[in-house]
Amino acid sequence: MDQDLFIDIPVKSHGCLCPFHPMQIASYFLFSFHAYVFYFVELVSLQQLGRAVYVLVAPYTLLFLSVISLGIVITLSDPTDPTVYSERLRLQRK
Repeated sequence: MDQDLFIDIPVKSHGCLCPFHPMQIASYFLFSFHAYVFYFVELVSLQQLGRAVYVLVAPYTLLFLSVISLGIVITLSDPTDPTVYSERLRLQRK
């Protein structure tokens, strides 16, 4: 009866394994496009403000780098619930 509860589906150990999920690819593209628009379109048009542009650039750059670094950490993390591993080990030992 316990075997019927679990469907053996191959699970990725982290998000960097191919094939990538379409939402993952879309999020990478949209985030890169948003950064491109901010740095190469909006900031160029705001150059007449002089040094006040740095007030915009500093926090955005810090947030940009934190989103990238946390995105890498989260993508490399294992999405599987630890109880699934323990249950599979218990069933294999029987």
